[in-house]
Amino acid sequence: MFYTIVIAIIIFLYGVIIGSFLNVCIYRLPKKENIVTTRSHCMSCGYQLKWYDLIPLFSWLALRGRCRKCKAKISVQYPVVEALNGVLYLIVFLCCGVSIEALLYCLMASALLALSVIDFRTFEIPVGFNVFIAVLGLVRVLTDLSNWSEYAIGFFCGKRAALHNIFRDKGQGHWRR
Repeated sequence: MFYTIVIAIIIFLYGVIIGSFLNVCIYRLPKKENIVTTRSHCMSCGYQLKWYDLIPLFSWLALRGRCRKCKAKISVQYPVVEALNGVLYLIVFLCCGVSIEALLYCLMASALLALSVIDFRTFEIPVGFNVFIAVLGLVRVLTDLSNWSEYAIGFFCGKRAALHNIFRDKGQGHWRR
């Protein structure tokens, strides 16, 4: 029991840390900004955040949702995405245990969470997310070859639905407002 609780806490914290990176992706990918080399900064004053300003969940709470320098409000999206990703990782762990399958599902949950927020804000889905999800799907098939036919059926049914939406929208590939 103690072992399970410790592992659950570690997995939740890992999910929160990945959630922090998702926030970087959510903000920067639609703007075509670099997600690796550019330092994190305040969106209002440009203040480069220190390491202690980047502790997921806790920094936002300690700063009361404001920039350390200019006191501008920081969106509540940041702690929500971090906490939600941690909870998703915890749910996957409780359902699947510690396994390759759980790792793939956690990565899929993170990709879908980031994709959902970006799509909600911009009505666009970056191509990289589609590629990443496809690679995760291929890795999942390779880890469970005994059920490859079920994965193939799911792939082609999903592909058919996507093609239907594209042609229905006359190739516009987005929702009309």
